[in-house]
Amino acid sequence: MVLIVLKATRLLLRHGTTPETPSFLAQYGIAHLAITKDHAAAYRFGKLAIEIGSRQKNAVSLGAAHFLFASFAGHWCESFASTVEHLDIGLKRCLDSGDALHAMYCLTFGILHRRLAGLSLPAIRGLLPAALEMVERRGDLLNRQTLVLQDRLLAVLAGEGEGAGSLHGAGFDEERAGS
Repeated sequence: MVLIVLKATRLLLRHGTTPETPSFLAQYGIAHLAITKDHAAAYRFGKLAIEIGSRQKNAVSLGAAHFLFASFAGHWCESFASTVEHLDIGLKRCLDSGDALHAMYCLTFGILHRRLAGLSLPAIRGLLPAALEMVERRGDLLNRQTLVLQDRLLAVLAGEGEGAGSLHGAGFDEERAGS
């Protein structure tokens, strides 16, 4: 993956931007972060990806760039409330461009980041039924499982669990979920 991202970045520098440039620049920022541990540079690459995508007429990968930036680089330098905004923009852009994969990731990470941003538990729980319905309609098992776990975690945080240290309750089987 890193080699593909590096080659795509080299092509970008030699031949100019394409509709996929925002996604590759955001991925380059993630690769740069993984290799150098330089959070600020990864943040700048992610912001550059979004800026370039915003200037393009046909930025089909701008939604993916918002997802990649918010999920892997943005939260190091901005608040989680800010990354929620990027994930919401990414969700809309992905749905508009037909990028269902990144749309579902934006949806799921949006729930996670809302919790990390300190939004109210009832407000977040209110978003879960529509989010679950959307991932189920697309048959996305990974994001469905993540949302089910988030739902149980929010229920436990609201005092609806069986007890401390357990997610059991309301038809949720912790052992089955972990397998």
